[in-house]
Amino acid sequence: GTLKMLDPGIPAVRNHVNNVIMDVVRRYEVDGVHWDDYFYLYSGTTNQDSSSWARYNRGFTNRADWRRDNVNLLVKGVYDSIQIVRPRVKFGISPFGIWKSGYPSGIVGTSAYDALYCDALAWLGGRYIDYLTPQLYWPFGGGQDYAKLMPWWADQTSSNGRHLYPGQAAYRIKDSNWGSSELPSQIRLNRAYAPKTQGSVFFRAAYGVNDNPKGFADSLKNDLYKYPALRPIMSWKETVPPNPPTNLTITKFPSSAMISWIPPSPASDGEAASQFVVYRSSSLPIPFSDPRAILSVQTTIGYAETSLPSAGVTYYYAVTALDRLQNESTAGNIMGLTSTGVVGIEAPVLPVAAFRLNQNFPNPFNPSTIISFRIPTEQRVTLRVYDMLGREVAVLLDGIVGAGERQVQFDGHNLPSGVYIYRLVSGNFVESRKMQLVR
Repeated sequence: GTLKMLDPGIPAVRNHVNNVIMDVVRRYEVDGVHWDDYFYLYSGTTNQDSSSWARYNRGFTNRADWRRDNVNLLVKGVYDSIQIVRPRVKFGISPFGIWKSGYPSGIVGTSAYDALYCDALAWLGGRYIDYLTPQLYWPFGGGQDYAKLMPWWADQTSSNGRHLYPGQAAYRIKDSNWGSSELPSQIRLNRAYAPKTQGSVFFRAAYGVNDNPKGFADSLKNDLYKYPALRPIMSWKETVPPNPPTNLTITKFPSSAMISWIPPSPASDGEAASQFVVYRSSSLPIPFSDPRAILSVQTTIGYAETSLPSAGVTYYYAVTALDRLQNESTAGNIMGLTSTGVVGIEAPVLPVAAFRLNQNFPNPFNPSTIISFRIPTEQRVTLRVYDMLGREVAVLLDGIVGAGERQVQFDGHNLPSGVYIYRLVSGNFVESRKMQLVR
């Protein structure tokens, strides 16, 4: 049939696309909006948009620049609309995996910038996407070397304060030139670049993962994805954690036990917990930052434990709450389970007892405020302040800090009124809070 194209050079087209997406965002509780990479034609765009170029050129004299700007306006318009209506919704795009031929050095192939008029670096620079998933559908080596492309994209996203989840070609595992170790090796390289690289997106699920080509699904289940994990926090979005679950109890049966708890009331931002994380450890303190301690991430209340401790061993359990952005609460009470019964822990070691980032005081403030925090041992600490676009505006701490309670003064005399985010990072502990500067 005849190919039909919605011309992004026409303002009514951009408005139509925006309206369709926002109709979904308004009416459904979606977590995110994700786009593939079709903007202008892969087969080439010649004179199909001559009439819109003549009518809506906006003063551009170069049609390629105008086409890129059309796409940028479309992307920015959708991002801005989402921020107004549902700012918790994440917006990301899967551009073609080569921004320009020669970037980085040694990479050759189709240029998304020149052929598709797709300028992902402009979206990052303008901070009107939350994450990128470039289609890195190539193996190690050659002119589209994954070992070069992925780190290059990681540098671009991290320097602009956004997330990278590389798009990886599970559908190509069946190709004769793809070995069984290709994709596992790519995942390991991603992890070596953490926190610049925060995960993976596989294309496809049905043909490439679930059908287990060359044992790939087995390698995920038994090795690379053996333990659950929480999604990375986007510091430029809402960061208020849920309240903790309460009344953690254990009911022991001859060959199993039921872990149960009471869901928390909504947090200060009005958001209720959407998931619960069940932790188990054979010693205290429970290592909340270690995914091996996670038994389950679930929406239901109650966990059936079928692996009971042997004689002389105690399993310690704790439950935290997650909101839809994966902000995590502290734990409630900790309970212990032995081979003979259930024990309560009078002095639980909770995440907040080890690490704590307090709300600044005063808040709102003008022009200075105090930020206090607690760390359990001497270690490296960074405390940074960002604006609501995710741009770093101040580094308050970056160095070794002794254990205990600490205070830092933040002076915003050179900043405009508005909401700012301060973020504490110490080892695997990361927490963010908002503060308001009022002139």
